[in-house]
Amino acid sequence: MKEKIKTNLEKLFNQNYELIKGSSFQDIVEKLIEKNPDAYYMDSSSIRSLFEDEDIAILEESKQNKRLVKLFESAKDELKVDNQMIERIKKDIIDSIEIIRNKVKTENKGLKNQIIFLEYDSDPYAYFCGFGEGEYPILETPKYVKFNYREELFNGIGKIGYAEFWNKRIMLDELLEELDLSDLIWSSEIYQGLQDAYKFKTNLLLYEAFERIPIETFVGIPIKFPLFIFGNEHDCEAMNVYLYE
Repeated sequence: MKEKIKTNLEKLFNQNYELIKGSSFQDIVEKLIEKNPDAYYMDSSSIRSLFEDEDIAILEESKQNKRLVKLFESAKDELKVDNQMIERIKKDIIDSIEIIRNKVKTENKGLKNQIIFLEYDSDPYAYFCGFGEGEYPILETPKYVKFNYREELFNGIGKIGYAEFWNKRIMLDELLEELDLSDLIWSSEIYQGLQDAYKFKTNLLLYEAFERIPIETFVGIPIKFPLFIFGNEHDCEAMNVYLYE
C-alpha cells in the first residue's frame, strides 16, 4: 500500500510543478490583470471588478521588481532538493521518535498508536500528533481524516524542520507581504501551484525519510499495524506521507 502513497504524491507534485515550471512572476501578474473577475461586495451590495485601478497599478509596478522576479525563480529552483535534505529530515524524525517513546512509556495509557499526523502551522516546523486505532484511508488527494481523537497518545511533540527547504519560498512570501501584494498574488492559480508544489514535495521528502527508518526504530511505542502517517497544515486537509505495513 505504501507504494500507492508515493505514486499519489508524485502525481500531485508533478501536476503543480507542470503549472509553474514554465511560468514567471510576470506571468502571474499578467494573468491576474487579464482575468480580473467580477466580485460581489457585501458592504455596498454591488458587483464590480475584483481589482480596482489602484490594485492594477500596484500589480503592473510589481512586474518590474527584480527581487520578486528573482525570488520566484529561486523558489522554483529550491524544489530540486538533494539527498542531504532527506537525511536532515530523517534525523529529526528519529530524534522525535525518542521523545515519543519516553512520553508513552511514562504515561502508559495502554493504547496502541495507529495514526500519526505531522502538523505544521505558521512556522516551518511539523510536530507529531498520535492517536489510536481506526479505519484509516489511502488518499488520492488531501482530505479531512476522521480519526480516533479520544485515544490520544501524544500531541504536538517532537519536531521536523522544513525551514531550510522552504527558505526561498518563505522569503518570497515575506516580500509580498512587505509590498502589500499578498492578497493580490496569493489567490492566483500559478502562485497556488507553487505553494502546493512545495507541500507535495515536502510530503515526498517525508516519504523518502521514513523509507530509510526501519520499523524497529519505534520499539517501545505500542503500535497497531498498519501505522498510517499523514502530513497536514493545522486545521487543513491531510495527505498520506507513509505507511508501515
